[in-house]
Amino acid sequence: MDQTLDAWLGRRPASLTKEKRVSPTRTRPTLPYAAQNRAATKNHPVAKASTSSSPSDDDFELQRFVDAQNNRGAYANAIAELKAGRKQSHWIWFVFPQIEGLGKSFMSQHYSISGMEEARAYVAHPVLGARLVEAARAVLEGPAPTAADLMKSMPDDALKLRSSMTLFARVSSDKVFQGVLKRYFDGGEDEATVKILEQE
Repeated sequence: MDQTLDAWLGRRPASLTKEKRVSPTRTRPTLPYAAQNRAATKNHPVAKASTSSSPSDDDFELQRFVDAQNNRGAYANAIAELKAGRKQSHWIWFVFPQIEGLGKSFMSQHYSISGMEEARAYVAHPVLGARLVEAARAVLEGPAPTAADLMKSMPDDALKLRSSMTLFARVSSDKVFQGVLKRYFDGGEDEATVKILEQE
């Protein structure tokens, strides 16, 4: 598609059927659950395969995302699929991460974002921040008419996309995240994500 970001931001898209999700009501602990879970499951085969020694200043262990994206060309595959308008492989957790507390699977928990501070660090990361914008732009400018079409083989991933865009739209000045929400979700944020963020 040749439409620019500004064009999408000025266009009112067709409505999507709203997907239901139970909003979490737990009180956030002092130590983020995502960090607790990563420490408790560091010997899980997925974690061992996708994480390496992080720099001492990587307080949020963001290297785990870089490792996962670089593993077997996962990030390149993600961009190709998004530009083609059809997600086919498994990368949603570490390309479009969500706030912690939404997912129950190991992958959802291991690659969750503990809060606004970690989200800001993710956006500021020299590799991850640029890739996040690139991936979001590939969604925004891609040929899929709806998020459901983009994630057709994995419908729950439309929810993950919405929650990820909601999170990063709140910590980044880049308009691409709000653009994805506008095009595919009538501009509506993910309510469960908003509820968690408001507890901080």
